[in-house]
Amino acid sequence: MAIHQYARLVWGLAYASPHDLPWSQSPDFDPEEDWNQRLQRRVTLQNRQPEEFHGCVVDIHVHFDDPRYYVAIEESLVEAQDVAAESVPSFDIWPDWERRLLAFCNIMDIPWKEPRWFLVTYMV
Repeated sequence: MAIHQYARLVWGLAYASPHDLPWSQSPDFDPEEDWNQRLQRRVTLQNRQPEEFHGCVVDIHVHFDDPRYYVAIEESLVEAQDVAAESVPSFDIWPDWERRLLAFCNIMDIPWKEPRWFLVTYMV
């Protein structure tokens, strides 16, 4: 079986602790929920609209057997696969990114820290 490696450049929050979901310290933490299910449930509970949180993602880096997580703005994602090289169009941070990421973290009960650019890797 071939091993593929990906490099992802993202703007947001990244976590180095294995297996810890960014919201695992929340009082309503449910280990059976994925991030989409959690978002849906919390949006419903707070009478919010899901569109308010469009464009934010939670994904893993490192490896699916030993995951670390990141929370990022979808438009910031630049990915290179295996030996491919990808150019980075810009390191500009769009004016609404921090507001959108903060709103997403608040609805998900993810502790806020200063967002920045991260280069993460993923192997499959």
